[in-house]
Amino acid sequence: MKERISRLLHDMYADVSSRFGRSVRVIHEPLSGSEIKIDRTQPTVWHNSSEHDIYGDTICTTEVFHPHRSILMLDNAFVTGSEALVFVAPNTLLRPDKSQTMISDRKIRRPIQVLARKEAGNIFHMGGRGVGNRGHFLCEHLPRLLLARKALGFDFPLRMMLTPDHSDWQSEYLALFGESLLDSVKGTRGTIQCEHLVYLPNLSNSCTADLAEPNLYKELRKRILSKCTNHQTSGEIFLSRKDASSRRLLNEDAVYELCKERWPNLIRICLTGMPLPKQIEMFASARVLIGAHGQAFHLGLFSTDALIVQLVPGERYPTNEYVQWATNYERLGLINMNKCVSLYAGTGPTSTDWSFPLQAFRSQLNLIIEKLGFTG
Repeated sequence: MKERISRLLHDMYADVSSRFGRSVRVIHEPLSGSEIKIDRTQPTVWHNSSEHDIYGDTICTTEVFHPHRSILMLDNAFVTGSEALVFVAPNTLLRPDKSQTMISDRKIRRPIQVLARKEAGNIFHMGGRGVGNRGHFLCEHLPRLLLARKALGFDFPLRMMLTPDHSDWQSEYLALFGESLLDSVKGTRGTIQCEHLVYLPNLSNSCTADLAEPNLYKELRKRILSKCTNHQTSGEIFLSRKDASSRRLLNEDAVYELCKERWPNLIRICLTGMPLPKQIEMFASARVLIGAHGQAFHLGLFSTDALIVQLVPGERYPTNEYVQWATNYERLGLINMNKCVSLYAGTGPTSTDWSFPLQAFRSQLNLIIEKLGFTG
């Protein structure tokens, strides 16, 4: 109840402030505190030879530049809302990178100091864009933690700030990463006043969620897999979205049956309720992974020498909002020698339940087997 009242008060305060012209002041560098510089890495050239074999175009090769980043050590900072926006003064928002630029002024929860929950010690800022999404968490936020740990030391005392409503599954990832969660900080949609906030900005150089350098993911993969020891052979897997709350594949049964014709031993699995270590072990031992695009495919980072096929709604154009994330999941898979391909339905909405035209899917599936192998 207390959390709900705090959320309502912060929403009202943001709305009234915005309506009456008190705009948030946005700054891109901190007003005070210290920083620890991190060496800038060379650009990454991503090349998906498997997708090139299927589509034969040049967009399968992309060069991504990685910006310089510094760890900001901020004293007496205020963190607000589920995105963990950082205020260094009552109406001054610190935004050192291009993420979160889509949040409108009226949606920004501003600090209410009298309601702030005070937290002592060094708090690591785990918030930011898409913190409620497991794909964002692995692709954007765990690499920030790894970089900070490499710079500060793995024994440096840090308390992890978790996200409201997502702390349970975030704790699973952090435990596998090697963090102690005995003294973690549960986030709030209200205000937290941090004695010392350790803030490493987003590692993407753009408003979109580009991946960080591959070596970070290789190290993340190694650390997490070392905690998952019960590897089993899982063979060919069809990842179902029947239990998803949105973007369900309406003709999933028919699509699954077409896949079964190519891989007779293919089994259909829902990940809901499955412990994270078991999910990772399943991906680590799978030979074929196929299904409708969704967060599950971020676990392709843990696969080896597998065929990973995402079925994506809409066209294979940059204007399709899912192209970027399908590409990110492909690149995670490429890091460890998987063959990764996204197939596009070509028609239909991209934000609701959808269907993949069966004739087109059959043709594309035949082309994948012809070009890449992996027959049953």
